[in-house]
Amino acid sequence: MKRRNRRANTHMWNCPRCRRPFTRPHQNHSCGRASVSDFIEGKTPPQVKLYRRFEKLALAVGAVNLAPAKERIGFQHGRIFAAANGLSRNGLRIHIVTTAPIRSERVVRTEIMGPDCYVNHFLLRTVGDADDEMSQWLRQGYLWA
Repeated sequence: MKRRNRRANTHMWNCPRCRRPFTRPHQNHSCGRASVSDFIEGKTPPQVKLYRRFEKLALAVGAVNLAPAKERIGFQHGRIFAAANGLSRNGLRIHIVTTAPIRSERVVRTEIMGPDCYVNHFLLRTVGDADDEMSQWLRQGYLWA
């Protein structure tokens, strides 16, 4: 599979309303002020610990910006390569975007968005689910971005 050169991850444009950085001018997005605090508000200590563990893994892969939105927390390196999409008593729903599908029983669902764009969905139930294998997948996502 041929990979496109994605090294030009310099931010070309910041939204004038929400100040979020993008690699393309006038990128479509949900504009608004959101924060990690909003995302974890009202959650139990074990739920917050689960989110924080995933956040730590995602931030450790390189130069990553947090990109909070109303319903999720994105992890951005040029583009959003991973996100925490929901936190409930069932666990933390996340996705990681990669150039090829992740082959694992841990993947709940994979969406094909293009020839080198696969959105791999997971449900993390315990802090132990955010492990070295997950870190490797996050590195793949980081390189995709």
